Amino acid sequence: MGDEARTRSTLGASSLWPLPYEAAIFDFDDTLAMTSGIWQKVDHLFFERRGMPYPAGLDEALAPLSFEGCAEYVISRFGLDERVEDICREWNDDGRRLYDEGVPLREGALAYLQRIHDAGVRCALATTNSSEVLASTIEGSGLDGVLDAMVFGDMVPVPKDKPDIYLTAAGRVGVEPTGCIVFDDIARGLSSARSCGMATCAVNANDTESARRAKEAVADIYLTSWKDIPIP
Repeated sequence: MGDEARTRSTLGASSLWPLPYEAAIFDFDDTLAMTSGIWQKVDHLFFERRGMPYPAGLDEALAPLSFEGCAEYVISRFGLDERVEDICREWNDDGRRLYDEGVPLREGALAYLQRIHDAGVRCALATTNSSEVLASTIEGSGLDGVLDAMVFGDMVPVPKDKPDIYLTAAGRVGVEPTGCIVFDDIARGLSSARSCGMATCAVNANDTESARRAKEAVADIYLTSWKDIPIP
């Protein structure tokens, strides 16, 4: 890790309150809520229905992609004679059913969003998940009351290794990129957000040591737990 990365990784949770940015942009899956298990179930169902073994490493390959991008990837990689829209519909149906069974937010996340929102920080969601899947979850979680804008993968079908979804979220809340901080659990997303001038906070999602190092290399702050932020 270079000197710059070491300097960035020394910033901790205490630098997140009070938040010195006009806007905060949040990923949802595995950032505000631990949902990786849900999508693993969706993926396993997908391959079981086709009589195929679940491939190792698929989670990492799909993580930064949009729904359409994920469908295009599995069609190409596994030689499926299927349509992108049909696969997306299947995933949406399975995902919505599992999300509707209940997805609690990570402890401390909603309290933090509420406090920074009350302090005048504009809050936005930027997720490659679909609005169809997340609609009832967001409403039931209370996030809809603290989010000034929500951008989903079906609105901006571009993977997070490009900053389009973050820039769209910043535009929706009327803040320049340099006035924003992005909270995400994906290193490639954090890197693309940083490339357009945004500050970045990597969120621990049960990270392995290698995953943590990858995030620290591209993030200004590494957040182990939302409960670590010292809000009064």
